[in-house]
Amino acid sequence: MPLPPPPSPGPPPGAAPQQPAPRPRTRSTGLAVAAALLALALAVVSIGAVAVISAQRSQIAALTDEVATLEDELERAQAEAEDPAPGEDPAPDDSPGLLDGLGEGLGELLEGLFGDDGPGLGDLLPDEGLAACLQPSADLDALPSGGPAEQLPEITERVEELRELEFPDPVAAQFAAGTDFEADLRARVEADLDRTELEHEQRRLVALGAIPADTDLAALQLDLVSGQAAGFYDTVEQEIVVRVDAPDAPLRPVEQVALAHELEHALSDAVLGLPLGADARGDADADRAALALVEGGATVLMQHYAVAVLDLRDQLMLGFDPSIAESQAQLDAYPHHLRRGLLFPYEEGLAFTCRLLRDGGWAAVDEAYGELPVTSAQILWPQRYLDGEEAVAVPEPADPSGDWEEAGSDTLGAAELSWLFEAPGGQRDAALSDPLARAAAWAGGAIHTWTRADDTAVAIRLAERDEAPSRLCDSVHDWYVAAFPDGDDAGTQAGEALAWDTAEQAAVLACDDDGVALGIGPDVDSARALSR
Repeated sequence: MPLPPPPSPGPPPGAAPQQPAPRPRTRSTGLAVAAALLALALAVVSIGAVAVISAQRSQIAALTDEVATLEDELERAQAEAEDPAPGEDPAPDDSPGLLDGLGEGLGELLEGLFGDDGPGLGDLLPDEGLAACLQPSADLDALPSGGPAEQLPEITERVEELRELEFPDPVAAQFAAGTDFEADLRARVEADLDRTELEHEQRRLVALGAIPADTDLAALQLDLVSGQAAGFYDTVEQEIVVRVDAPDAPLRPVEQVALAHELEHALSDAVLGLPLGADARGDADADRAALALVEGGATVLMQHYAVAVLDLRDQLMLGFDPSIAESQAQLDAYPHHLRRGLLFPYEEGLAFTCRLLRDGGWAAVDEAYGELPVTSAQILWPQRYLDGEEAVAVPEPADPSGDWEEAGSDTLGAAELSWLFEAPGGQRDAALSDPLARAAAWAGGAIHTWTRADDTAVAIRLAERDEAPSRLCDSVHDWYVAAFPDGDDAGTQAGEALAWDTAEQAAVLACDDDGVALGIGPDVDSARALSR
């Protein structure tokens, strides 16, 4: 699975790679680890999910200095505890006073980091659940020196111990630098692109107001993947490739955690079988849910590796590298709906995996590979997965009359609905109140698309949960009007909640006990036909 790029580029061509002087690994106290985990949660999710980092560099620099001071004081306190001076009592195990300032700094930093785009981990997991989930089951030895070939089996052994699975056969990985890595990944992604389906998807998203009309989905996907990835696991070829600064130099911390992420994919594939690639089910929402299970587990494992193997300073600094800001700049230009689709498997997948780990450890995650989540609603609200709540079937719309050509149909899940509510017309400042809570009324959904020359027609059908009568009807009404604010009331008929006409397209919304029906077409008549 692709990851964002590693931090700063390596030394100039011809220069010997510079390695930092070795330093003792800090075995921090429980309080220090708890404080570090909160910041590290974002740091590693940022690597795995290209998450947004909004903190000011000055604040990060101050925190870094504070962490360095804390490390020195902890090392001194631990040394005194192990060998107190004659006549002195042993030092206490924990030193809360050392952490007071750090805790305040982390609190201020996290306030600006979590929840800026979408629900955020803070909404998906209570703090105590997040801290517990991101704490590994073992404290492992630091990685010995050596090149990638020597370090690969060492990292593999640590991943196996943390993931509680074993590779049936030795695993191999490739380490590529710079343009070689990007060219390889871009070629693989481009070979798999279905440009006809991308064109249809583009038409659907434009009709929903989720992306600008001139968006080139294929170009965006290629540029983003090749520019953001730090590593990937090819599920068809079963190959791991990691981007590194220098293929023969010891792996830097960010390269180690990227490798750990991809090793988890390869390990789960070898033992459990990944529910992706050729086995994908042709149901977009179900595939999104399965991907969240896959990426959520790898992101948690990557987190565990960072905490168990890296020292405290490297843990905290994983997400504070200048290249993250570069990734942010690239993502800022990406439409909100597409950006949320990229982040969902990592962020919400992490929260879902944490719920499974809380209830049953890694064995519960393994069991989920045999009983896959089948809706994004099950990922967002794990109790629906545990209760076996699947999507309710929705009725098929009538085909539009005339010379329309069917361009396909697919599921429309709760996650995608929430992204529409978060940014009507692609504008975050037009967000509906409580978009995630509104999307929780979803019980099932489908979207159908037809084309006629440059025209597009779309029909959406949504089923509503019993405890949320009319909630979806009101939300879809509010979302569409906010997405196309320049429209005019075209006059509703019996059973209709909205008839909205703009220069580009028209929409008619009808709601009844069976759920919500939205028709979108080039004129009111065609939209009305699709809403029935």
